[in-house]
Order: sequence, then C-alpha cells, then structure tokens
Amino acid sequence: MILELKPDQERVLDQAFAVIQEQYQDWMLADRDAIAAQIEEGFRQADRGELIDADEALRILQIAAPNGASPDRCPHPFSSRHVRSTI
Repeated sequence: MILELKPDQERVLDQAFAVIQEQYQDWMLADRDAIAAQIEEGFRQADRGELIDADEALRILQIAAPNGASPDRCPHPFSSRHVRSTI
C-alpha cells in the first residue's frame, strides 16, 4: 500500500520519528550499565551451560510479548525461573 502524504503530514511524522529516536537513544544511554550487566550475566549462564534452544526462546518471547505488547510490561523472559540446563 502506498500512502501519499501532504507536506505538513510528512513534517509531523518526521518530527515524531525524531522524538522517538531521541527518546530511544536516551533510554539506551540511561540503562547502559543495566543492559551491560544483563549481557554479562547471559555470558556467565552460557559458560555454566544454562542455555535454552531457539524454539524455547521464541516460545518464551511469544508468551512475554503477545500481539506486540511491550516486553518491559511482561516478566523478563530470561529470568532464572525460565532457564533450564541443556546439559
């Protein structure tokens, strides 16, 4: 589908996308330490053999964010209660 927008509509959308991008970048910078800690914990879990397969990961993500719901409103899909050892 192709939508034709008036110049004013394009300008409003451009401004909205700029605000969203700025807020996303601000969020990423503000949570940089927390994100790095979660990534580090993921590596430690992998080193201990606490991995899940791809099908299980997709299932968890679908439960955590059905119909495109924001994952931050759902329990963290990779919390320790969801992780099972594959060894």
